[in-house]
This record gives sequence, C-alpha cells and structure tokens, in this order.
Amino acid sequence: MSTASASATDVGRVRPTEKYWTDYEDWKVRPPTRSRRLDTSVRPERTKKPAVSGAAVVLSRPESSRVGFVEKVSGKTFFFSDSLARPTDRLSRLSRRFAHLVRLSSFVPFPPIAQTTHHPSAVEHFESFKRMASGKLLVVFLDYDGTISEIVNQPERAFMTSEMRDAVRRVASLYPTAIISGRSREKVYDFVKLPELYYAGSHGLDIVAPATSSSDDASSGEKNVQREMHQPAPWAPAVMDDVFRRASAAISDIPGATVDHNKFCVSVHYRNCENREDWTRVKGVVDAIVATDPDRLKQAEGRKVFEVKPRVAWDKGKALSYLLGQLGLEANPANEKPGSVLSLYFGDDHTDEDAFHELRQFPNGAGCGVIVSSVPKPSCAAFSVKNPSEVLTFLNSIADLATQGVTRSLNTAATIKAE
Repeated sequence: MSTASASATDVGRVRPTEKYWTDYEDWKVRPPTRSRRLDTSVRPERTKKPAVSGAAVVLSRPESSRVGFVEKVSGKTFFFSDSLARPTDRLSRLSRRFAHLVRLSSFVPFPPIAQTTHHPSAVEHFESFKRMASGKLLVVFLDYDGTISEIVNQPERAFMTSEMRDAVRRVASLYPTAIISGRSREKVYDFVKLPELYYAGSHGLDIVAPATSSSDDASSGEKNVQREMHQPAPWAPAVMDDVFRRASAAISDIPGATVDHNKFCVSVHYRNCENREDWTRVKGVVDAIVATDPDRLKQAEGRKVFEVKPRVAWDKGKALSYLLGQLGLEANPANEKPGSVLSLYFGDDHTDEDAFHELRQFPNGAGCGVIVSSVPKPSCAAFSVKNPSEVLTFLNSIADLATQGVTRSLNTAATIKAE
C-alpha cells in the first residue's frame, strides 16, 4: 500500500469554477426577492425599435445574487430581473418589462458571466457520444450522491434504486467500473452493495479492489474480501477522530447542522440549516478546526457541506488516474493505439470538477466528463445529464453499445490483479 506524508504547503487544486459554484448554491436555496433584484434608481433608456437578443444567466455580487436575463436592446446591454422563465412572446411584452430593466453598468464590480447554456445532453446527443465511443473500450467512474442516488436531506437515507443497482451491475460486467465518493469507502459500499466494483472512498483517499473469494477465504468463512490498494494519508483516520469529536461538540447548538465521519475526512453539513447566519456559524467551526492544525488539515466545500481533509496532494481526479494505471489496460495489444480507451466520469458536485479536469488533460480525447445538473453550470465536463434518472438511461445505453458490438467490452473482474 502506498503512503504519502503530510505537507505544510497548500496542495489543493485551484478550480476556476469554484466561486460560481458557491454563488450558485446560495442562489438555489435563497433566491433574492423581487425588491432586492430591482434597482429602481436606474431609469431605462427609451428606444423606438428594440432588437432583442440574449440568454439566461445567474449573476452574482459579493452581498447577494442576481437572477434574470442579459439582453441587448438597440445595441445596449440590459439585465432583466423579473423572471426566471423566459416568455415566448418577448417582443410583445418588452414594453411592459421595461420597468424592470437594470443597466449592467450599475453592477460594480461585475463578475464574469456564468455559463448560460447546458453542456450537450448526453441523452439527447447520444449519437454524438456513440460516434466518439465507437470501437473503444469504456472505463466508467461514478460519484454516488446526486449521481446514482438522489440528494436527500438525511444523508443516511440516500438509497439507490434497484433499477440503478441493476444498471451499474450490468455496466460493470461489460466495462471496468469504479465508484469514487466523498463518503467513507465502507459507507458507500453499504449503499451500492456490489462487490465486483472498485471503490474509492473519502474523495479517493481509500481505494480498494473488487472483492475476491479464494479457497483460503472460504476456509476461514470470509467472503467478498476487498483488497486495499492505496491510502495516500494512512495517518488521517486518527486525526479525523479528533476532528469529528470537536466538530460534533461545536455544532451541537446550530439547528440543522450535522457531522459525518468519513474515516479519512470529516463532512460538516449545513443543508438543513434554515438561515445564512447558521451557515456562517458552521463555516466558522470548520475554519477554527483547520486553523488549529494547518500542517495536516485543509478545508474544501461541496454542495451544502464543508469538508475537513488531510493536507495531501490527492483528490478524485488523482484517484481516477491511479485506478486507470492499476487496471493494466495498456498490457492489452488492443489498447496500444492512442485513444483506444475512453474514460467516463459522472458527478454532480464541484469536488467532481477535479475528475473532470483530470479527464480533460487526457490526450487524444481519451477522457469525457458528464456533469449531473438540472441547471447550466461552468464545468470541465463534456456532456451533461439532468438527474440520476438520466444517468440510469445513459448507463443502460452504453451497456447496449457493448452488447451491440459498437464498443469493446471487458468485465471488471478481469482487471483484478493476483496478489
């Protein structure tokens, strides 16, 4: 088992989408009221023959969020903040909406505009993906929460459906398949219950190979024994025990806040907190804990969760590349040609951007990220799906490609190396 020592330097990735994701989460839970969205001190300019063009966006300011449309009227750019749903008869309603125009110049400072359209839908543009994947061996990496299970207010009840489990089992029988989750490896396995997969828990800090059942295992009464592959921070569980105790005590009086011990990291959730003040208190708790041991601890953010992690140069993207290297696919002559293997990663959180970014660096188009989101988000992914139901559809579709001979197949069990 490989190990890595703690470092005093900051070893986290810098994700260009980080600020937008934070703003997006604030907006999604607490959309600004109409009175806060409008700036009545700015009067719109009159125009006789407006020519309108634009796209839906989410704009952010340090103190609040702006939701609406950026549109050009007679060459001038305005921000429409009256509705999220664009009317089909924009031109006929334009005069009525002029009362809600805000000149972009009033937004100071004005941040870069977020992504305004979805990435191509992996379901609607499946033929494009099919052409990309034709003749290749697929390798499938899946996040858990929000990807193959729904996001729920109680993390311990984030169960995957039997249909999803069947689809993942089918995919694993046709392509090398792994789960990479922020949950502890044991917790995510208890949800998935598929011993034939690779698992990388705690954001990739705890990686195991698919379970095997040898004669020695059978004689000792043990079944489905998973082999440890890699733990970049073997010292972390003892440190996280202390972090968990301190965080649990500190948030005990914050309504809705919960703490989850994920063995190699600790997750402090504020999804069920009702107001921004409580979110701030939760963040203060995490900041204080990390500040007491900056040589060994670092902080990261997910969807309504603060993560305390060991300070090592490791994330979901590094875990993905490590697993690819361990699969031994390059030993197969069929994979000698550049681009003959296509790695896929499905994820919904901005911790998954590390994996999307890693895949984007692969040469010859050998990596493809699929972001799970119902709204447009800036991402290094190549495709999008709206929800776990579309993930299910897509997984069954790529399994069909293997059975139809469009892609090459390899059972995950065939990649297990003998000890």
